[in-house]
Amino acid sequence: MKFFPSQSFILHSDISVAEAWNNLSKAISKDQNIFATLFPKNPEVELFKGYIYQSTFTIQRNLSYRNSFQAEISGEIFTEGNGCKVDVQLSLMPLVKGFLMIWCSLATVFALYFFLGQ
Repeated sequence: MKFFPSQSFILHSDISVAEAWNNLSKAISKDQNIFATLFPKNPEVELFKGYIYQSTFTIQRNLSYRNSFQAEISGEIFTEGNGCKVDVQLSLMPLVKGFLMIWCSLATVFALYFFLGQ
């Protein structure tokens, strides 16, 4: 059983690596501030916000509300035959993982104190 929810999978596609990077960059928002998501200028707001590094990407869903427990999506795109392969990892953000560890440990200590008595 996993303590923190996470998932890894590989997507295979017939499109080229360059086209995959192009499609990904079109889906990522250029404005990273909160006002861009709360008050969008155009009706078609990009689905994701995040960053593309040299050969990797780290993105999140572009939500109009705050959700600390939303998954962080990171991955790489590789060439495979005539198409490409996308290696994707979904996980919680490190700060959320730290908060959960502290909260669960304190809840366990208080529960043991309550049930076992002083």
